[in-house]
Amino acid sequence: MADYQSNPLRTTAALVGLSSTLVLAGVNIGTSALFIPHLLSSSSSGSSSSSPLPIETTTAIFTRLYRDGAKLVVPLAAAGTLSFGLLAAEFSSFRGGPVARGTLSSSLMDSTPRILLATASALVVSTLAWTGIVVMPVNNRLVSIAESSAKTDRGSSSKQREEVDSLLRSWQWMNYVRGFGALAAGIVALGALVV
Repeated sequence: MADYQSNPLRTTAALVGLSSTLVLAGVNIGTSALFIPHLLSSSSSGSSSSSPLPIETTTAIFTRLYRDGAKLVVPLAAAGTLSFGLLAAEFSSFRGGPVARGTLSSSLMDSTPRILLATASALVVSTLAWTGIVVMPVNNRLVSIAESSAKTDRGSSSKQREEVDSLLRSWQWMNYVRGFGALAAGIVALGALVV
């Protein structure tokens, strides 16, 4: 880590990358663990003491969570991706580079942190790809239910409640995947930076 003290840009990139990625992980994991269970009906969440929120309320809250979350999650992921990418691109110059050391074994040692930082950057990007490919259909369906529920005053059916709960449970585990992907990126980058 001492190599960073000589260059404030590298120090900043390391701090921004680690902090943004670990905050991203905490937001995603925390949302799945602490928030989504309260949106599920009592029968699907295992709690018998509370009555479920109306579907209109549940889907409206989810829609707000989704829209507000995107304003936070995308910049955090971009910051982690760019920071780790910058560090990976510049890592060989931190320690004089493989050419300066001149041996194959030192070249391999110098490339390990670079590979780890590139992997961390790719892990953060993969959380965005996962969102776009896997999570977005669930997001879109829940938002669609919220918008149609807001336009009609009729009550919700048990079939619709089951669909909403099923979508929320799917979203919950998909969001855990995003959170643990970001956590893995932070851990991998930390490992690269302390080597």
